[in-house]
Amino acid sequence: MTAEPVTATPGVVTDDRTLALLRNDLRGLTKSAIGELVAELARRMGVDPALAPIDLIPDKSGALRLYINARGASELAKQHDLSDASLEVDIRERVVIVQGTKTTPNGRIVRDVGAAAFDPDRADTLARAVKAATTSAHRRTTLRAVGIFLSEPEDARAVFDA
Repeated sequence: MTAEPVTATPGVVTDDRTLALLRNDLRGLTKSAIGELVAELARRMGVDPALAPIDLIPDKSGALRLYINARGASELAKQHDLSDASLEVDIRERVVIVQGTKTTPNGRIVRDVGAAAFDPDRADTLARAVKAATTSAHRRTTLRAVGIFLSEPEDARAVFDA
C-alpha cells in the first residue's frame, strides 16, 4: 500500500493510516488497507493475527473503531507475564461492577473496572452481567498494564449483546 503523506501539523508528516489510528476511526481507508493495518498492529502487539485479537466496531456516528478484544488482551497478559492479583465483584440494583487488579513482573499494581447492566427480574441476565463485567475488567486492566490506551467505542457493549 502506498499512502500519500499528509501534513496535519506544520513540520509533522503522517500518512492516512497514522491519522486514522490517532483518531481511532478507520473510515476512509480501503478494506485492504484496514486488513493490512489490523494485521500489522496485531504483529506489533506480539499476537498472531490469525487469533483475531482486534475487532472493528462501527459506532453511532459512523466511525469505524479499533477494539482489542478479550482474546487479544489475554494474549497480551500472557506475553507480559501479568498476574491476576484480585477481582472484586459489586452487585448493585441493576448493574454489576467488577474491579480487577493485575501485577506486572516488576511489582507494579494496575487496577481498572468493568461494568454491565442486568434486569433484576431475569436471573439469567445477572450471570451474563457478571461475566461481561469480569471480562471487561480483565481486558481493561491488561491494556492499561501494557500501556495501550484506545478510546472505547461508546456502544461496544450494544454490538456484542446483539
